[in-house]
Amino acid sequence: FGIKPDDIGEGLRRFATPPHRCEPAGSIGSVRFINDSKATNPHAALAGVKGTELHGEECLVWIGGGSDKQSDFSALTQEIARRAHTAVVCGATAPQLISALNAAQGACQVVQASDLHSAIALAWQHAQPHGCVLFSPACASFDFFQSYAHRGEVFKQAVERLRAAVTPSKENLTAAAD
Repeated sequence: FGIKPDDIGEGLRRFATPPHRCEPAGSIGSVRFINDSKATNPHAALAGVKGTELHGEECLVWIGGGSDKQSDFSALTQEIARRAHTAVVCGATAPQLISALNAAQGACQVVQASDLHSAIALAWQHAQPHGCVLFSPACASFDFFQSYAHRGEVFKQAVERLRAAVTPSKENLTAAAD
């Protein structure tokens, strides 16, 4: 192709995944958050679950659910039941996901949340002390959101709000030391 190896290496070093596709969304303490809001079907979410690398003692907590597209969740929920510590489900598909997760072979705990903000807080609690929260919904976003991008932005903002709520501020630390 006539491309220099150094140019290929430089291109790979500069490559960044597009937003909402297994995008790092920050950490709260030793819990990492990944935004995969673009995963609007079970096949895409399965790729996200399989592709999430866990480090050391990290456990995987999956957040999923959304608008119903009459999807078959069986392959996804089997992998989640095998690999995840906890599955937090919300949205219109929560009943189907709960049923599929309970039918799958595995030790995954299943928790239902009323909305995405609650799901994030529950996922963070279940990911303690070291975990990775993967938001890879496997469903369309139209039950609560305008688009997958809107849903992904709300996810990232909610992680930031949770971080602010649970992380002591410098002012509070200074006051406590006095």
